[in-house]
Amino acid sequence: MFLSTPYLPRAYIDKMRAANLQVTMPRAAVLRALIRADVSLSQTEIYREVVQENISFTLSSVYNAISKMVHAGILQERLFESGRVYTVVETDRPIRVTCVSCGRSLFLNDSAITAFHREAMARLGFELKDYTLSIRAKCRPDCPGPVNAESRAA
Repeated sequence: MFLSTPYLPRAYIDKMRAANLQVTMPRAAVLRALIRADVSLSQTEIYREVVQENISFTLSSVYNAISKMVHAGILQERLFESGRVYTVVETDRPIRVTCVSCGRSLFLNDSAITAFHREAMARLGFELKDYTLSIRAKCRPDCPGPVNAESRAA
């Protein structure tokens, strides 16, 4: 029996098909978890998110789905002091802000910063194609400091 395609926004289904990847339940669940979280997650945090959907996958299935999508350019793997984290590749969120105290991170889309980078590159005779900007800051004056993975995923 043919299973229907798991729910994903059409753009992600097209990205997977363009990369010659089938849209499988584990891959769709991993993408949904990362889209829903809207922050970088580790492999185990992604697995916890998938399990919360009441979908039964092994940890190795999730690892395999992540690996294939990183190789296909759908997910981006980044290595930080705390370990590897994964995000959905999107060109409209190139600025990562990370708290130096608690490690909380988010992506920022600021068209003024992007425009500044484009203008600066044009002045130097370059055409900006892509960039990543990582900002380390303190999220708030009363930041509680290091947190564990469970509270960061919440």
